[in-house]
Amino acid sequence: MGQPEREEERSGARCRQILDAAAVCFAAHGFHGTSMARLAKAAGMSVGHIYHYFDSKEAIIAAIVQQELAKRLEVFEQLKQQDDVLKALIDRADQGLAARMDKRETGLRLEILAEAGRNPRIAAALRAADEAARRTFREVVAKAVGHRAALSAADLEARIEVVIGVFDGMMIRAVRHPDLDKAAALRALKLAIRHLLTAAPDNGR
Repeated sequence: MGQPEREEERSGARCRQILDAAAVCFAAHGFHGTSMARLAKAAGMSVGHIYHYFDSKEAIIAAIVQQELAKRLEVFEQLKQQDDVLKALIDRADQGLAARMDKRETGLRLEILAEAGRNPRIAAALRAADEAARRTFREVVAKAVGHRAALSAADLEARIEVVIGVFDGMMIRAVRHPDLDKAAALRALKLAIRHLLTAAPDNGR
């Protein structure tokens, strides 16, 4: 491995170190409650070192959003390669639910959403990532549906939004009802996904 490759590897490791520390700090103290000094202490480096990689806390949030997007796209690509995409999608529901019921991950996502409501730059980054995720998820769902249901483009898009909305809504439930029966919720979630992706349209009835 040459010098440029080693430098790139070290730089990537430093960025991940900062993003991991930021995720913990933002979830625990909020975006505005996390000073660069607090973040530097959590990351185990100087404030100046952090500014070498990110010019602001906004840039750090944008990088966290991109990191999350990369993870989602990787999962979606794996699903697309399965012989039975619908079964694979339902089988992975437990992982999606667990992520949205995890206290730290939920705290981080809700903090970013709250900041997006106040900060146009964060909102733009979040919306761009959402569009990229939905574009790939649309391919997953189209393959999962196949010939099981004759859906128009509008019906397919609506069902995709509802599936995403169900998962995202579980973040709110995790905050409001932390003691809910997760096993029962998962069973209901799998039923909902199967119905949404296989039921024929009712044509407005």
